[in-house]
Amino acid sequence: MDILKEILRSSSFISKSLGEKLFKSNKTKNVESKTLDGIKHIYGLIEDGVKLERAHIKINIASEKITGVSCSCETFKENSQEIRNYMCSHIVATAYSFAKDNRVENINKKAINGIQGNKETIEIILKEEKDKIKDYYLLELKVGRDQKVI
Repeated sequence: MDILKEILRSSSFISKSLGEKLFKSNKTKNVESKTLDGIKHIYGLIEDGVKLERAHIKINIASEKITGVSCSCETFKENSQEIRNYMCSHIVATAYSFAKDNRVENINKKAINGIQGNKETIEIILKEEKDKIKDYYLLELKVGRDQKVI
Protein backbone atom coordinates (compact mmCIF):
# COMPACT_ATOMS: atom_id res chain seq x y z
CA MET A 1 0.00 0.00 0.00
CA ASP A 2 1.64 3.25 -1.14
CA ILE A 3 -0.27 5.85 0.85
CA LEU A 4 2.09 8.69 -0.01
CA LYS A 5 1.75 8.08 -3.73
CA GLU A 6 -2.06 8.12 -3.49
CA ILE A 7 -2.06 11.35 -1.46
CA LEU A 8 0.40 13.08 -3.80
CA ARG A 9 -1.47 11.94 -6.90
CA SER A 10 -4.65 13.55 -5.59
CA SER A 11 -3.02 16.77 -4.35
CA SER A 12 -2.59 20.10 -6.05
CA PHE A 13 0.90 21.44 -6.72
CA ILE A 14 0.45 24.06 -3.98
CA SER A 15 -0.68 21.53 -1.35
CA LYS A 16 2.23 19.25 -2.25
CA SER A 17 4.76 22.06 -2.02
CA LEU A 18 3.44 23.44 1.27
CA GLY A 19 3.02 19.96 2.77
CA GLU A 20 6.56 18.97 1.82
CA LYS A 21 7.84 22.21 3.34
CA LEU A 22 5.97 21.51 6.62
CA PHE A 23 7.38 17.98 6.68
CA LYS A 24 10.97 19.00 5.91
CA SER A 25 10.91 21.74 8.55
CA ASN A 26 9.79 19.19 11.20
CA LYS A 27 6.37 20.78 11.74
CA THR A 28 4.67 17.38 11.87
CA LYS A 29 4.67 16.84 15.63
CA ASN A 30 2.81 13.57 16.07
CA VAL A 31 1.59 10.92 13.63
CA GLU A 32 -0.21 7.82 14.83
CA SER A 33 -2.19 5.09 13.12
CA LYS A 34 -4.61 2.36 14.06
CA THR A 35 -6.76 -0.13 12.19
CA LEU A 36 -10.47 -0.53 12.91
CA ASP A 37 -12.87 -2.70 10.90
CA GLY A 38 -10.57 -2.94 7.90
CA ILE A 39 -9.89 0.80 7.79
CA LYS A 40 -6.45 2.25 8.59
CA HIS A 41 -6.79 5.59 10.37
CA ILE A 42 -3.76 7.91 10.27
CA TYR A 43 -3.81 10.92 12.58
CA GLY A 44 -1.39 13.82 12.32
CA LEU A 45 -0.72 16.88 14.46
CA ILE A 46 0.97 19.64 12.45
CA GLU A 47 2.36 22.93 13.72
CA ASP A 48 1.48 25.67 11.25
CA GLY A 49 2.43 29.10 12.50
CA VAL A 50 0.88 29.57 15.91
CA LYS A 51 -1.82 26.93 15.34
CA LEU A 52 -1.80 23.16 15.66
CA GLU A 53 -3.82 21.53 12.89
CA ARG A 54 -5.20 17.99 13.08
CA ALA A 55 -5.24 15.83 9.97
CA HIS A 56 -6.96 12.45 9.55
CA ILE A 57 -6.57 10.01 6.64
CA LYS A 58 -8.75 6.89 6.25
CA ILE A 59 -7.67 4.04 3.97
CA ASN A 60 -9.59 0.87 3.13
CA ILE A 61 -7.00 -1.87 3.62
CA ALA A 62 -8.67 -4.36 1.24
CA SER A 63 -8.97 -1.97 -1.70
CA GLU A 64 -5.96 0.18 -0.73
CA LYS A 65 -8.00 3.28 -1.54
CA ILE A 66 -8.36 6.50 0.41
CA THR A 67 -11.90 6.52 1.77
CA GLY A 68 -11.79 9.86 3.55
CA VAL A 69 -9.64 12.72 4.75
CA SER A 70 -10.20 15.62 7.11
CA CYS A 71 -8.26 18.50 8.62
CA SER A 72 -9.03 21.22 11.13
CA CYS A 73 -7.58 23.99 8.92
CA GLU A 74 -9.68 26.66 7.23
CA THR A 75 -8.35 25.76 3.76
CA PHE A 76 -9.67 22.23 4.14
CA LYS A 77 -13.04 23.43 5.45
CA GLU A 78 -13.47 25.76 2.48
CA ASN A 79 -12.30 23.42 -0.29
CA SER A 80 -13.69 20.13 0.99
CA GLN A 81 -17.24 21.42 0.49
CA GLU A 82 -16.63 21.32 -3.26
CA ILE A 83 -13.85 18.76 -3.68
CA ARG A 84 -14.27 15.22 -2.36
CA ASN A 85 -11.18 14.05 -0.43
CA TYR A 86 -9.49 17.46 -0.77
CA MET A 87 -5.80 17.17 0.21
CA CYS A 88 -4.57 20.22 2.10
CA SER A 89 -0.90 20.76 2.99
CA HIS A 90 -1.44 19.27 6.49
CA ILE A 91 -2.76 16.01 5.04
CA VAL A 92 0.24 15.89 2.66
CA ALA A 93 2.66 16.54 5.58
CA THR A 94 0.95 13.77 7.59
CA ALA A 95 1.36 11.34 4.66
CA TYR A 96 5.07 12.19 4.31
CA SER A 97 5.60 11.69 8.04
CA PHE A 98 3.64 8.42 8.10
CA ALA A 99 5.64 7.11 5.14
CA LYS A 100 8.93 8.03 6.84
CA ASP A 101 7.92 6.68 10.26
CA ASN A 102 6.77 3.39 8.77
CA ARG A 103 9.84 3.07 6.56
CA VAL A 104 7.84 2.97 3.37
CA GLU A 105 10.45 1.96 0.86
CA ASN A 106 8.48 3.15 -2.13
CA ILE A 107 9.30 6.80 -1.51
CA ASN A 108 11.30 7.57 -4.58
CA LYS A 109 11.33 10.12 -7.34
CA LYS A 110 8.38 8.47 -9.09
CA ALA A 111 6.17 8.44 -5.98
CA ILE A 112 7.06 11.95 -4.91
CA ASN A 113 6.31 13.46 -8.31
CA GLY A 114 3.25 11.32 -8.98
CA ILE A 115 4.59 9.83 -12.20
CA GLN A 116 2.73 6.84 -13.59
CA GLY A 117 4.92 5.40 -16.34
CA ASN A 118 5.22 7.77 -19.27
CA LYS A 119 1.55 8.73 -19.32
CA GLU A 120 0.45 12.33 -19.14
CA THR A 121 -2.32 12.88 -16.61
CA ILE A 122 -5.10 15.43 -16.84
CA GLU A 123 -7.74 16.21 -14.23
CA ILE A 124 -10.56 18.67 -14.80
CA ILE A 125 -12.66 19.94 -11.90
CA LEU A 126 -15.60 22.30 -12.49
CA LYS A 127 -17.21 23.96 -9.47
CA GLU A 128 -20.42 25.99 -9.52
CA GLU A 129 -20.36 28.98 -7.17
CA LYS A 130 -23.46 30.92 -6.23
CA ASP A 131 -23.80 34.15 -4.37
CA LYS A 132 -26.59 36.70 -3.96
CA ILE A 133 -25.61 38.66 -7.05
CA LYS A 134 -24.63 36.05 -9.64
CA ASP A 135 -23.71 32.44 -10.35
CA TYR A 136 -20.31 31.57 -11.74
CA TYR A 137 -18.06 28.59 -12.38
CA LEU A 138 -14.51 27.83 -11.29
CA LEU A 139 -12.41 25.54 -13.45
CA GLU A 140 -9.36 23.73 -12.09
CA LEU A 141 -7.20 21.95 -14.62
CA LYS A 142 -4.32 19.76 -13.45
CA VAL A 143 -1.92 18.67 -16.16
CA GLY A 144 1.41 16.89 -15.99
CA ARG A 145 3.52 13.81 -16.15
CA ASP A 146 6.15 14.61 -13.52
CA GLN A 147 3.75 16.54 -11.31
CA LYS A 148 0.33 18.01 -11.71
CA VAL A 149 0.25 21.77 -12.11
CA ILE A 150 -2.89 23.86 -11.80
